Amino acid sequence: MKNMLRINTKNTPWVFLITLAFFAFSCKKDSLQNTPDKVNIYTIIKNDPVNFSLLKAAVEKAGLKNYLESSTEITLFAPSDEAFTNAGFTLAVINASNPQLLKNILEYHLLEKSLLLDESLINSDQTTVNSAAVFISKTNLKKYAINGADITNPNKEALNGVLHVINSVLMPAAGKSIYQKITENANLSFLGVAIRRASEGSKKIITDLKSAGNYTLFAPTNSAFIAAGFPDTTVIKTTDPELLINILTYHLLNTRKFTVDMVDSLGTPALNQKLLFLNNRTINPLRVSHTRGLVNGVSFDRVNANIMANNGVLHIISEVFTPPSLTLNQTISNTSTLTFLAAAIVKASQGSTNFETILNSSNFKTIVAPTNAAFIAAGFADVNAINNASPIVLASILNYHIFASNIFLYQFKNGTQVKPLSGVNIAVTVNNSSGAVSLTGGTNLAAIALIKSSNFITNNGLLYTVNQLLRP
Repeated sequence: MKNMLRINTKNTPWVFLITLAFFAFSCKKDSLQNTPDKVNIYTIIKNDPVNFSLLKAAVEKAGLKNYLESSTEITLFAPSDEAFTNAGFTLAVINASNPQLLKNILEYHLLEKSLLLDESLINSDQTTVNSAAVFISKTNLKKYAINGADITNPNKEALNGVLHVINSVLMPAAGKSIYQKITENANLSFLGVAIRRASEGSKKIITDLKSAGNYTLFAPTNSAFIAAGFPDTTVIKTTDPELLINILTYHLLNTRKFTVDMVDSLGTPALNQKLLFLNNRTINPLRVSHTRGLVNGVSFDRVNANIMANNGVLHIISEVFTPPSLTLNQTISNTSTLTFLAAAIVKASQGSTNFETILNSSNFKTIVAPTNAAFIAAGFADVNAINNASPIVLASILNYHIFASNIFLYQFKNGTQVKPLSGVNIAVTVNNSSGAVSLTGGTNLAAIALIKSSNFITNNGLLYTVNQLLRP
């Protein structure tokens, strides 16, 4: 150090004094920063009524105040007030709750050791105070998560351990299987009937959902089954079990996936080997963000996501997915309202671009398919008019309606543009309240509504319909 810092104190005594003062101030500042006063975990909670007033109330009602003040090394995954409110635990509910129930829930947020989060803990299982398992992972935003809940503020050190702030209340599986979780939820009664009926066929799905393992089930609600053509449980009970097996195995993964784990670009094989498309989005409420899961473009979050069972995880969704069996081209050819389009594909393929090959290939595409009415409105009176049209003209139409990847509705952003195979941009409008998507071609006077078709997902892409042609 002497060779690195030489000061001529004889000629410049004031420089020496200033230098000493600077180092003295710097050392004092570093000392204050590096040796903060620590308090116990309960005191951290008590001293932060903005974020932890409900957690404090729950801790005191459950009789865990002394435990969080003790000298025992512990880790608390601490739900924020917003997390408690979103889970239905208002102050009135907490005050009226059974103390043992609250204790069971809070002990599921506690480890009997001091655990600072780092890379070595990713995809690790931890055992809680009440001997249940919790699972630590890392989100695509480089944040940590527990049971799929975002850890929004990790590694707050205390005298007696560590506190990590989380944005969800974790609910213990309580030793119950995915099937048991379904039978306890009145909104999933149609699904329970479907599982039992399917299990009369060649695959005993009910056995899988009761057995040990790590499954993920995307569980359609009763209203989802009704919308899919199952108006009541009597219809489900008389449906071919093999049909139900195909549907249900398209909603089931042979691995555990929390919302934070749902990131793929090529699709994830379901139990029936058909691809499910998983994704997630970060939603930012006033104070705390949370992760919304998406499967085949259908979103779920908060109380409908990351429902723990002893053999996996359950996510409640608002649609029943029909397993795809045809390509885009085959689907169009088998749809009565798209016969004009089917003829246009055949005729246009006589030119320089083979659209039949494009729409049959394994490369994902999205087609905004003009209905028969759209072609008629554009001057094509019947299929014969299309058969007599120029392949070049029809190719220019098709190139303006086909996109080179899967584009789900949530991926269309208001005020942006999307580029079809033609390379000419199409303007996007999204209704903020309904989420409805409309597209406007270069010479269209009004935005054209995008309709999600009944056979939306095919083996090689996504199918929407429009009732007008998009025009460059």
